[in-house]
Amino acid sequence: DKICDLDVPVYKTEEDFITALVVSQKTLLEMDIVKVISEYQVEYVNLNVKNKKTILGSVDDLITKLYKIKYKISQTEDNTSSLVYGEEAVKLIKSIYAKIEEKRINQEAIYFDIGIKGFEDIQMKKGDFVVIAAYTSHGKSVWLRHIIYQFLVKYHMNCCFFSFEMSHNIILSFFHILHANNKEIFPGTPYISNSKFKRGELSEEEKSFLEIAERDFSIEGDYGTLFLEQP
Repeated sequence: DKICDLDVPVYKTEEDFITALVVSQKTLLEMDIVKVISEYQVEYVNLNVKNKKTILGSVDDLITKLYKIKYKISQTEDNTSSLVYGEEAVKLIKSIYAKIEEKRINQEAIYFDIGIKGFEDIQMKKGDFVVIAAYTSHGKSVWLRHIIYQFLVKYHMNCCFFSFEMSHNIILSFFHILHANNKEIFPGTPYISNSKFKRGELSEEEKSFLEIAERDFSIEGDYGTLFLEQP
């Protein structure tokens, strides 16, 4: 009996199938690139007004589409599908681990702890896109400030923080308070309360210590640099 249509290729081994699959994926990506460039050429020819603004808009659109293809290529690393069977599956796992190990040795993939007790197994690396979704007053800003602070102090990374809700001055103050309450850096020092700061109720001792922490965070300490903006 006929197992499949005559125009459907049948591969004798899983190695042949994997090879054909990789070739097919590369061909599709090449076709995507050719299609995007061809569409741009047609669009450019048919532009009614060829001034700087319209040309730049068309070029920006082309760059965006090409970056999407570039991202797809970088994500696939040759394979987007696998037949998990036979010797080829074993070879694939070995290959995947070998690439991971190589990136670690070459320091291409460095993982960062977020520094929260109970979340030790959660790590991030450069390029990760992280979404923290929650309702108002559920702690999104607290989480984000903590993560940014970790990158600044522990990993000496430069960071940007944009707040659409809280004022610039309050965010700036909260980062300094976060630093003051890092008791690994400042053991045996007063705890600085956010609420007492906002109400203007800090004691003289707390104000003096906060100034020391502020100077360490902004001037004297060996940390990353923080850029704040309220759009």
